[in-house]
Amino acid sequence: MNTPGARGQVYNLGSNEETTIENLARKVIEMTDSTSPIEYIPYEQAYGQQFDDLPRRVPDLRRIQNAIGFEPKWSLDQIIQSVIEDHIR
Repeated sequence: MNTPGARGQVYNLGSNEETTIENLARKVIEMTDSTSPIEYIPYEQAYGQQFDDLPRRVPDLRRIQNAIGFEPKWSLDQIIQSVIEDHIR
């Protein structure tokens, strides 16, 4: 907020790792040793008729890296593992 030129800009504070919802589900199932099935439902059923979204997102952290030097500290696998451990506690 205190960085000159940041006002009105949009920043991705996530990760450069691109993944699909299906791959995310597969990772969670694998990392939890789950036997849960992956169920596919129509997009409209999940989000409604009026919802519009990009079919693919490619994360890009260049803007936030240039503004404040941000670098992600955790990988997707580390984040999933942290959530699993927190849930177990």
